[in-house]
Amino acid sequence: MVKIVRNRAEPILQYVKGKTVLEIGCVGMGKHDTIGGKNFIAGYVKPLTKKWIGIDVNEEGVKKLREKGFDARVIDAEKPFDLKEKFDVVLAEEVIEHLTNLPVFLENVQEHIKMDGLFIITTPNPISASFFVQRLFGGKIKDVSVNQHKFWQTHETLTVLLGKYSFNVTHYEYIHPKPAEPSFYYPFIELLWKLFPDVFGRNLLAIASVRK
Repeated sequence: MVKIVRNRAEPILQYVKGKTVLEIGCVGMGKHDTIGGKNFIAGYVKPLTKKWIGIDVNEEGVKKLREKGFDARVIDAEKPFDLKEKFDVVLAEEVIEHLTNLPVFLENVQEHIKMDGLFIITTPNPISASFFVQRLFGGKIKDVSVNQHKFWQTHETLTVLLGKYSFNVTHYEYIHPKPAEPSFYYPFIELLWKLFPDVFGRNLLAIASVRK
C-alpha cells in the first residue's frame, strides 16, 4: 500500500510515544529535513518520547541541535560506538542510502536495541517514478541530489539485508508526501500512487523487530 502523508514523520510517530529512542542521522540534510523544515524528524519525535538521543557526523548540525535542547552527539554510525544503554526504538530515517559500511552500522543497531525493540527505517524508493525523472533530467531536482545516495534499497533487498543481522521485517509501506498546494490533476496522481505503490511511492518505510 501507499500512504499519502503531510511529512515523513507522520507514519513513525505511533511507534515512539513513551519510548526510549536512538535516532541515527538526527541532523537531517537539505532545507526540509533540518531544524524548522517540514521533514525535521527529531522535532516531531523527541517531544513524544520518554528519552531521546540523536547521533550524527555533522558537527555544526549537532551543535545547533544542542543549542535547541536536543541531546545530540557527534558519533559516526559507520564506526563502532557504545552508548552503554539499549533503546526501545532505533530510528534511521533517510540514512541507510548514504552509508558504505553497512555491516558496522547494523552491528551498532544490534548493540543498542532492546530484545523487544523496533528498528525503524525510511529510505528512498529507487524504482519510484519520482527518482526515475530525477535521473532522467540530470540527477537533481528541488535541491535533492540522487548522486549522494550510495546504496539504494528496495523492499526485497532491505528484507534480505536486515535478515542477515537478525531482524524480521514486520511491516512495510510506501509513503509519499502530499504537496502543499495540490494541482487540479492531483486526484488522478493520487489514484496512481494507490494503484501502483511500488512505482509511485517516493519513500519506503520498514518496521523490523529483533529475531528471537
